[in-house]
Formats: sequence, C-alpha cells, structure tokens
Amino acid sequence: MYGMPNKPSPVCLFLCNGAACQKQRKAYAGLQREAQSASLTFASISCQGSCSGPTAIVIGPEGPRWFENLRGKVVRRDLIALADGVTNNPQQTATKRLRKRELTGKRRAKAQRRFAKATQI
Repeated sequence: MYGMPNKPSPVCLFLCNGAACQKQRKAYAGLQREAQSASLTFASISCQGSCSGPTAIVIGPEGPRWFENLRGKVVRRDLIALADGVTNNPQQTATKRLRKRELTGKRRAKAQRRFAKATQI
C-alpha cells in the first residue's frame, strides 16, 4: 500500500435519472457506457427539470455545468471528453456542440436549485 490513502475519486459527472431522460434509453445507456469506458466516476441524480432528452452535469473547478439533449454519439463523446478533461486537463473547454446544449438563464437557475436539493446530506 505504501502509505497511499484509499480515497474514492470525486464524482465528476452526474446523469439525470428523470422519466424524460430515461425515455431516451439508447442515448442514456450510451452515456453510461462511454463514461464507464473512460473510467469516469459518475452517479445518477434525481430529475433536474430539463426534460429535453438525456441531461448530464459536469462538475468542474468553476462549478456544475448542465448539458441537455445528449442524443448523438458525437455529442456524448464531446461530453465525456469534457468531463475527463476536468479531472486530467483543467484547461479543457466545451465544444460548440456542447455550448449549444448548455443550460442558461432561468432553466440553469432551476437546475441549480434542484441539484442543491438533491445533493444535500
């Protein structure tokens, strides 16, 4: 063991577990599969109120970022690269595809409240 602490790595990706996100089973399963293959630590979270396909939350140094409508394979790959970059390369930025799908304004504020409520202990 060489004195190394056995700490679990922090969760860097949350997947919305709401009914609308679950309806897109193929995309949701693809997101889980790609996160596992990239060795990301991810968890499910209650509905985030953005009912436009699979929704994911990437936890970065500047706080959580919400992305919705993650149906396409290329978009999912970009999301996984961003989440992986948060842990390995903090300078990683979102692609144009992801920025287009990022929540802003009132929808982001609503998601922030739901996220805080779901993650409080």
